[in-house]
Formats: sequence, structure tokens, C-alpha cells
Amino acid sequence: MPLPCAAGPDGVTLQAFNGSTALTALPLSAIITERNATRRQIEHVCAQLAEAVFRLAPDEPRPPEGERKSTDRR
Repeated sequence: MPLPCAAGPDGVTLQAFNGSTALTALPLSAIITERNATRRQIEHVCAQLAEAVFRLAPDEPRPPEGERKSTDRR
């Protein structure tokens, strides 16, 4: 015997809504995870590039780690 909340047109509408929400949330979470991983990789490569630049120009003053400008818009 089906549950009372799943019977009738309202139950079908609710199931359709739940399904569409799940099908939206899963790819969105995967995309956000990939975006965050890519951002971490870019930050790592930028740090490596900055280190290489400072090695090539040792007479330039090196900014303290905390004073580097961040482009984080979150």
C-alpha cells in the first residue's frame, strides 16, 4: 500500500520536484568541487612562479607572506 503523501497528483509532483532537485544538486556539487581544486592548483602554481621570480631578481624586496594581495571574491 503506497504512503498517503505519495498518492495522487500532488505526490507525483513532489517526487518530480525531488528528482529534479537531486539531478541539479549532484552535477552542481561536482562542478564546485572541481572549481575549488582548480583554484588550489592555480594558487600553488602562482606561489611557485613568485618564488622563481624572486630567485631571478634577488635584489628586489620580497613582500611578507601575509601582505600579498588576494583576488578572492568570496
